[in-house]
Amino acid sequence: MKPAVLVASLLLVAAHAQFRLEPAPPVPPALLKAGRILDVASGEYVANQGILTDGYRIRAVGPWEQIEKQAPPNATFIDLSGAIVLPGLIDCHSHLLVSMPPATGGESIVAAVTLMSPEFRTLIGARHAREYLEAGITAIRVVGHSGIQGDIALRDAIAAGLVPGPRMQAAGRKITPPGGQAVTLQPYISREVLSQEFLPVSGPDEARRAVRENLAIGADLIKIVVDAGAGATWKFRYLAPEDARAVAEDAHRLGLRVAAHAEHRVAIQTAIDAGVDSIEHASEATDAQLQAMKEKGIFLVATDIPDNADDPPSRQLADRLQRAMKIGVKIAMGSDLWLAPRQGRTYGQEALLDLKFLAAEGMPNMDVIRTATLNAAEAMGASRAIGRIAPGMLADIIALSADPLRDISSLQDVRFVMKGGEVVKNTIAAGEVKK
Repeated sequence: MKPAVLVASLLLVAAHAQFRLEPAPPVPPALLKAGRILDVASGEYVANQGILTDGYRIRAVGPWEQIEKQAPPNATFIDLSGAIVLPGLIDCHSHLLVSMPPATGGESIVAAVTLMSPEFRTLIGARHAREYLEAGITAIRVVGHSGIQGDIALRDAIAAGLVPGPRMQAAGRKITPPGGQAVTLQPYISREVLSQEFLPVSGPDEARRAVRENLAIGADLIKIVVDAGAGATWKFRYLAPEDARAVAEDAHRLGLRVAAHAEHRVAIQTAIDAGVDSIEHASEATDAQLQAMKEKGIFLVATDIPDNADDPPSRQLADRLQRAMKIGVKIAMGSDLWLAPRQGRTYGQEALLDLKFLAAEGMPNMDVIRTATLNAAEAMGASRAIGRIAPGMLADIIALSADPLRDISSLQDVRFVMKGGEVVKNTIAAGEVKK
């Protein structure tokens, strides 16, 4: 195949793969009577509204008396007149195909690769995907720890209607410095064991090849690890600036966004200079770096679920978040959930704890909700499809019986979920709402 034809083919694949958003089976129209819709753009409630879906998209939104007249005879009526209605939630940093006991610590991925088959991990991912959807998370980015293409297989199975789950963008294997993120393993061992999990690179040519390898298996975005390891060990697992630039340039040319794991200041600067689209964690970001992120439109994907909100690392995250808000950095929600959920919670409910901690760190509740709707949709490049309740958008809708602007923890109890016009869950009763 000629180079020009190859590039054109890759671009076509990338454009097709970016959003596998449409469900395979057709769904009938539905007429929803909403007590109050939260307009996530204005931050205001709009009362006594109707939503008409036409297949998997929203056809019309407006006063109930007007929308009711537009409904076709075969529309399914759904009474949410006592509920608070929001767009489906979005998690920009998930790891569906791994769930390890906390005792495994930072080397949990080694245990996952060596003790679990890829097929078993994909089945774990299918269970987590269902729990995510039932919790009200209707779209996610899976950014690694999925084997060679477990996330891609799961994404396609969900899109085909074979298993329930949120809409997915899959990153495939993380592109990392030599040794990946298994910081306690000897490099010669990790090369053999973790080739199933990472694409280690050394040099721009290898970096570009890694982008093409992920694209070839159907990745929707690229995830790079700029620094791997805690304390001083990250200096020995650091993606060279020229490699990070090569990844970003090649990915952007092929229509893919780049998410960068970067915690330390040097790594954050490398990610900024490379021109990535989002920085995950950014724990040590300086004010100057946050200002640069704002100016370049780089999202901060805040993964702030601490084990102890009062320990120094958690206080550092809270300080970083408050400075980012003051400077005006765009912030998107990311759970970074890879350990087994705490007792009594599903995987999806555990992921949504990130929103609770963002609020605890000083973010207003409405802005917290935006991190998981408007902002997250923009970070995924999907603002025209998800993140709002509006005509033409995908019919991803959730409902609550309590007001999240008063108590953000009400998002832990999503009572109604619709994805693509299809009702996934409905345990809410008409008229049931807490003032």
